[in-house]
Amino acid sequence: MESLEKDTTLFIHAGKDYYGELLPLLEQTDAEVRIPTEGLGLGEKMAWYNDRI
Repeated sequence: MESLEKDTTLFIHAGKDYYGELLPLLEQTDAEVRIPTEGLGLGEKMAWYNDRI
């Protein structure tokens, strides 16, 4: 995987089924990975996005 710069922040807006295999690769980079809705239930996720759109 091509290296990501230290000041890179990746925001993942997908279900764990979609990003699960990608996380171990991203953890090998200097990028910061944020998953804003991680741990939220479906209704909570919908409210989170509704508040921000």
